[in-house]
Amino acid sequence: RSPHEAFFTTNGRELWVTVRGENYVSVIDPARIKETRRIEVANGPGMTMFGPDGKYAFVCSSFTPELAVIDVASDKIIKRVPQVTPFSPNIAVSPENDEVAITLKDAGKTQIYSAKPPFEQKAVLDTGPITNHVNYANNRNGKFLYVTIGGANEVKVFRRGKTPELVATIPVGELPHGIWPSGDGSRVYV
Repeated sequence: RSPHEAFFTTNGRELWVTVRGENYVSVIDPARIKETRRIEVANGPGMTMFGPDGKYAFVCSSFTPELAVIDVASDKIIKRVPQVTPFSPNIAVSPENDEVAITLKDAGKTQIYSAKPPFEQKAVLDTGPITNHVNYANNRNGKFLYVTIGGANEVKVFRRGKTPELVATIPVGELPHGIWPSGDGSRVYV
């Protein structure tokens, strides 16, 4: 019931699909187009994202206030980290594999964690009503976190660092949702 946001493992050998209406991640063999196993997580997984090194999978939740960190090699949850609120529809991992960010749509917040053990919380940002999606982009100007704010029709841009700093608020069309950077970080598509 309600599969959401399918992503390939970094080696491309498996497709992991969060099943939001249930309590598991469905692992699919793309060559055989067949489910090979299920990884049980908290009720209502929102999305799975892998770190660039492929070691960990991060699963935010849409119904339970926890982020699950899964060791990809063993399929074991190695850490359950509290989310500020239960409803997280989106997650991103930084290109350097040092941060994980989730949006908390119900509270208008973005929560940032370390992508390395012990996976501690680094920051909670008040981003605005209907905080939808989040992504990272690096370019010659620095390292940035971009967040779509549906209720304000804008994208907020934070310079990454020990304390994230809001550096731009960009007006966009109505109810911005998904956000993706170009490979070189020179453009962000909303």
